Amino acid sequence: MKYVLTATTSTDAISAVKNAFDKSFTVINKTTLAECLETFIVKRPEFSLIDISLLKDRENGSYKKTLRKFWEVYPTAHIIVLVAQNEIREAVSAVKSGATNYITYPIDSVELKFIAENSSETMIMEQELDFLRENSWQTDVEVVVRTNSKLMKDVYSSVKKRSQYQCKYTDHRRDRHRQEPPC
Repeated sequence: MKYVLTATTSTDAISAVKNAFDKSFTVINKTTLAECLETFIVKRPEFSLIDISLLKDRENGSYKKTLRKFWEVYPTAHIIVLVAQNEIREAVSAVKSGATNYITYPIDSVELKFIAENSSETMIMEQELDFLRENSWQTDVEVVVRTNSKLMKDVYSSVKKRSQYQCKYTDHRRDRHRQEPPC
């Protein structure tokens, strides 16, 4: 069963979400962030559409802290922000903090369907890129560089010895850390 999680009080938005997704999706609506997170943990929805007022951190006005709560459960979560027309700047800030995309009220079912399809395609490309990165890191550097220089071979050997531990790189889009194969 596939789920779409909405966190909004707008009944029109909930109806539009139901119209945007076919019968293979079950739309679940919650009205608070706590309920939304609880359902998110249990159901692991394909898409989460959350009102911007629920995402904004009360302490510092940032969206990243709230978004991290979702990423800790499901790092590749699709979080689409629901905003009013006059809050587009806030929506852009949420997307810069890592939300997948945003859509304005009143929600257009066709536009939402396009955003959902685009998000899915982007996720597939990111997974393919991660796979290719992992495979390329496993290739021996000396084979890729193909040097005959003894000095360069010594440098590569030295680097290889020092990098036997896993290194981390940052996914700048969402500022999350992932384990990488040895450098």
